[in-house]
Amino acid sequence: MFTERNFLSRLNLFLVGCLFLSALLGSTTAANAQTETLQLNADAVNLRVEKHYTLTSDGAYKLHLYIKRQILTYKGKKEYADFKFTYNRTRQQVKLLKAQTTTDKGEVLTVKPEEIHDIPASWNSEASLYSQTRQMVVSLPAVEPESIIEVEIEVTCKNGFWCKEYFRLNNPILYKEVIIDTPASLKLHYREPQNIELDFQQKILDNG
Repeated sequence: MFTERNFLSRLNLFLVGCLFLSALLGSTTAANAQTETLQLNADAVNLRVEKHYTLTSDGAYKLHLYIKRQILTYKGKKEYADFKFTYNRTRQQVKLLKAQTTTDKGEVLTVKPEEIHDIPASWNSEASLYSQTRQMVVSLPAVEPESIIEVEIEVTCKNGFWCKEYFRLNNPILYKEVIIDTPASLKLHYREPQNIELDFQQKILDNG
């Protein structure tokens, strides 16, 4: 899973929180009782979030992102029926690997090409059509309460790795994992959140 000469940093979060980092591997799984309480007033639940960063010695990196989310209410449908990812096309490329909806009846519906859009970033109303800040918008089909949506993308960036990871959102996260795979020659810098119990491990992997 990890390339040669790379090291692995592992962070296990037993409480939800916000993690600011330059590089880390993290995972969090909410306790069952806490999860049930959080879902009582939730509009959606993030069943699984996986983020895998692969860095190179020149500062470039690739991100593999997978999200599996269950919609619980009409408000959740309005919020998540469109998957949006903002990027800068001067240094980033975004590729959609998977986007589908599983209905409450178990029918799996895959997104069609005409449901995938690349537009100027919505937060900048004055941006021209030629703005380098873009937004991928994927309109997922047949999203209704009790349906499950899945999105998987790959982002390639030329340089400048930095990330800020949240382990607490408006809607609960049942499981989130963040992996950083990087050459041992690079030094990782991170800042731990407060009031969260951490189990941070770092080790050198053998070549090959």
